[in-house]
Amino acid sequence: MYSKQPEIMRAYQRDEEYKQMLRFLIIEALETMIHYRTLSKFDSEIRMGSDLLYYLLTSMRGKQTLGEEYCSIIPVFKKSMQFPSKIRRTIYILLKVLGPYFMNRLLKSLEQRLNEVISRQNDTFKELNSQDKSFKTILINNLMNLLPSAYNAFVMQFNQLYLALFFIWGKYYDLTKQVMSIRFKYVPGQEAEHQISYMNPGRLIMLQFVIQGISFFIKIAKTIHQSHKTHLKQQQKLKANQWNQPIDYNPQEDDLQNIDDNQINGKNVVGEVDQENEADQCSLCYGTRINTTATICGHLFCWDCIHTSLKIKQECPQCREQCPPQKLVLVYNL
Repeated sequence: MYSKQPEIMRAYQRDEEYKQMLRFLIIEALETMIHYRTLSKFDSEIRMGSDLLYYLLTSMRGKQTLGEEYCSIIPVFKKSMQFPSKIRRTIYILLKVLGPYFMNRLLKSLEQRLNEVISRQNDTFKELNSQDKSFKTILINNLMNLLPSAYNAFVMQFNQLYLALFFIWGKYYDLTKQVMSIRFKYVPGQEAEHQISYMNPGRLIMLQFVIQGISFFIKIAKTIHQSHKTHLKQQQKLKANQWNQPIDYNPQEDDLQNIDDNQINGKNVVGEVDQENEADQCSLCYGTRINTTATICGHLFCWDCIHTSLKIKQECPQCREQCPPQKLVLVYNL
């Protein structure tokens, strides 16, 4: 008899707790040799290494993981209903640990490349004269700016979609198990008799994706309509200016006249700008703070920087006061 959804989810949750405990022990050992700022740069690699060590000590030895043992379930190969072979376990562990690591690196690289392409597209679009901005050019530029939101809404949320399928069908909690045809069955004599179902949460997640899809298509329709209106306004403006401007009029010359006073008197404002930059500087990355976050002791950092630091050690990087992640406060308008 195959295991049901509550036991599978509880086993995964327990495994995550044990993997996190192992990761903290590894970090504490490394801190005696390496500075925590250096460790924070290799957070993904440390996570990958600790997860690999956990599975080598459990599944690779032909044993249940601690979470599986806690929930009295056993992984079995779907066709033979026997414990997976050593080769199958090895492939499973490599896919389970290395797969997410390299996939995250690939997705980050794709996101960075996408942002670079959009940035170049916007720069090229700004350099065009109003006469050269056709409806097709305006539409392509506006649609390109929608790609990051589509990427975050669909590509980055794939895990949520797969979780919804698990809630509905109750077979595979992660993609790796499905690829390797590994399911769970109860330890003989400890079968669960409950009839708990997660069908409704799965349907709600699927409904969320449907709503996101509809919303995105509405955005596309609005973008097409707005691009058409922008093109018509530009055409009307050009026709009106043809009767009022000299023959050798160049629209780009107007931009040259709109030079900011700060650029002319730059020497007078450099000191003020430097002081503002120092006030807005994150002491972890030494750059301008992004999504300013305050600790309970009042020090300010970037949201990502302080969260990464607290994964290494739950204390303020400046004054060493204890600082649990749940006590961080995101500061707005600063």
